[in-house]
Amino acid sequence: MYREPSLMLLAAVVASLLTWYVLAGRFEAGIATLKLEHQKSATRVAELHVLALKQANDKFDRMQKEKDHAIERASIRAATNANALAAARADLDGLRRDLSDARTRIAAAPVAALREYANTVSDLYGECEAELTETAAKATGHASDVQMILDAFPKGGD
Repeated sequence: MYREPSLMLLAAVVASLLTWYVLAGRFEAGIATLKLEHQKSATRVAELHVLALKQANDKFDRMQKEKDHAIERASIRAATNANALAAARADLDGLRRDLSDARTRIAAAPVAALREYANTVSDLYGECEAELTETAAKATGHASDVQMILDAFPKGGD
């Protein structure tokens, strides 16, 4: 009978070791599953991060193109305005020469010619006044539009 308890003890030890081995395998499988789930979650977060970066980059590229296009249009407008200014200055120089010549002609002109000249100058002055008023109204409207756009445009940090 002495051998029976040692067989039972041996069987208990073997059963304990097998139980230990099976439970260790289960826990390791559980840990591996948790690691896999964590890796999947980390991969999904990385994918979302990459997507967000792509969207931000696309938006940056679009805004950069819009800015470049706006600068190009502004350069064209500036060149057009410079040409118009040069033409206006040339016209003004011509008018100054005409006025200088008119002084000489007025001194020797008959009264009827002076009256006609005064009427013409008065009409021309009226046209200039109307053009100036129209230009001032347009400039005021444009300035208001620019201020509205500046007020509506997103500020840094928005």
